[in-house]
Amino acid sequence: MQLLKSQRNRWLALLFFSLTCLPACGPAAAFKIDTASPGGQYRLKLEGRGEPPNAGIGDSQRQVVTLESYKGSQVVATDNRFFVEDTGDFFRQRYPAYEWVNDSTLRLGDRLPKDRFQDRLIVTNRTDQPLDFVIVRYGKYEMFFIYDLSPGKQLELNAAPQIASGLPATDVFYQVYSNGHASTSGTVKAPPRSTEPSGPVAVNVDIGH
Repeated sequence: MQLLKSQRNRWLALLFFSLTCLPACGPAAAFKIDTASPGGQYRLKLEGRGEPPNAGIGDSQRQVVTLESYKGSQVVATDNRFFVEDTGDFFRQRYPAYEWVNDSTLRLGDRLPKDRFQDRLIVTNRTDQPLDFVIVRYGKYEMFFIYDLSPGKQLELNAAPQIASGLPATDVFYQVYSNGHASTSGTVKAPPRSTEPSGPVAVNVDIGH
């Protein structure tokens, strides 16, 4: 009888752990993106995994996303904790779609942004060195991965202002990777947006300025 009671308790404990771990370890937290540029020279891999709820805040679950970025066979960036989220607002919910906007720039964001216009991000390498890999985040719901930004090169990107989401983008954060590791980062405030009616803005992202 004691043996049956012990087995029953172990089974209930296992069932409880499985039920509490399921949201964090299920498909909402776990995902894989493995995409190559149209010309095949660049490749980005993102992988999400769930951790038990007690790894997050209180009873919240946690998602951890790793990043690997390649130019040919060369690793240009790695980050084992590229994205960490404790509140359930997981990576693929923020960035449900991805597309190469040119042969060296990958965009993550909404499939069909509901905003009636687009902002412009003007990214310029003001250093005297080529930048292997640059990540640009605009607001909460848009991100760009840029490869091989040469000295003096300027790249103009269309970006959703995210007004329709209720959290309009007000700043740009960029992270530069060199020799496989993060090197330089910075934040740029967007200029004031007209309010009657709201209109697009252009944000100058000068790296190394």
